[in-house]
Parts: sequence; structure tokens; C-alpha cells
Amino acid sequence: MSVSEIDILDLRDKLLSEVRIKLSKPSFDTWFCDLDIKSIEVGKNIVFEASSNFSREWLETRYTPLVTSLLKQITTCEYTVSFVASDKPRHPASFITSNISSKHETLTVTEIIYHILKLDSRERDKLLEILLQERDIRV
Repeated sequence: MSVSEIDILDLRDKLLSEVRIKLSKPSFDTWFCDLDIKSIEVGKNIVFEASSNFSREWLETRYTPLVTSLLKQITTCEYTVSFVASDKPRHPASFITSNISSKHETLTVTEIIYHILKLDSRERDKLLEILLQERDIRV
């Protein structure tokens, strides 16, 4: 299956499913749960976006061979893999609204849940607190 036949999110999901099998849960949750595909040149280069510079460095030095191997297994293409640090702010409420306004479209419930699950527990708690305040709901 070539990368042109699957979309980027599908490729990311397939890759992360394979990585999850290979790593312990703590390692996967620490280094891969926030990983996104920043850019891809089909069959040549793929750039992943890590949540921080520290994560980028860790992924680059310790997991590039694994990611490269799994990409070849999934796509049958040889990719040059690189990682960059995210320049996006990670405020729990702002990232969802910025995604909607920057794309000028409405996110599906599945997409919103996907983004919420990418938050760490502190960020999810803060988001819940903000949502409850907005709706004046008492827990």
C-alpha cells in the first residue's frame, strides 16, 4: 500500500498502532502520543512534529530506526525520517478553537475527541473546568 492511497491521519494511526505494540505503555505515552505528521513527500521524506524540543531530540536519537522500519512495513516505501519541535501553544481550550478558525470548518465529534485525547491529564482537567464554567454546570 503506497502513501498516496491513504491519508496522513490514517498513516499516523497505523504507525502509532505498530509502535504501541513494540513499546511499553509508559514509553509510548511519553514519546509518541502527541506525535503528528507535519509534512510528507510521498516515498521520500516524512517530518514528524513532536510536542517539545526535548521530545524531538529523544525521538530522533532513540526511535528513528524503529519509525523508519515501521513506515517501510506499512507503506513499502523507504522514507527519510526527521522530527521537529512543535511551535504551537498547548493551551487546552485554545488549540481546538484555533483549529476550527484556522481551517474555517467545523470539526467532527471524532476529530474533537481525537484532539482532547492528545492532551495530558492536567490539560484535560483544565479544559473540563473551562467547559463547566462556560456552561455554568456544577459537578
